[in-house]
Amino acid sequence: MSAPTWSSGTPAAEAPGIKWVGDITYIPTWVGFVYLATVLDCCTKKVVGWALADHMRTELVCEAIDMAVRNCRPARGVTVFHSDRGAQYTSQAFADHLASYGIRPSAGRTGVCWDNAWAESFKGVFNGLCKP
Repeated sequence: MSAPTWSSGTPAAEAPGIKWVGDITYIPTWVGFVYLATVLDCCTKKVVGWALADHMRTELVCEAIDMAVRNCRPARGVTVFHSDRGAQYTSQAFADHLASYGIRPSAGRTGVCWDNAWAESFKGVFNGLCKP
C-alpha cells in the first residue's frame, strides 16, 4: 500500500471527519492481554472509534474504523486515516476496508514516531491510567 506521510507531526483538521489517526495498545488483565484499537479525530481531538479484542488481527482495527464511520461521518475521497506501519494497518484487508468507505490511508515513516504523535500520546496517557 503506497501511502502519504505527515512529515511535521499530525496536523489539525479544519472540520470533523477529515483527518483521523489511530493506534493499538494493550491492557494487562488477570487472564492475559486485551488489545485496544482507537481512532481519534484531529479536529475534535475525540476518540470517534474503538474496538477491544484478545488479539491484534486486522479485524480489530477494521472494527474501530467501523465505529468511527458511525460516529463521525468521513468525507468520501477526502478523509485521511493515519497510522504507524504495523502489520494490521499495512495489510491489504485494511486497505480494502478503508477504500470501502472512501477513506485515504496514510502511514508514518519507518522509525519515526512523530508522524503519529497524537495517537501515540493518547496511548501513553491511557496506559498510565490502566497501570495498577
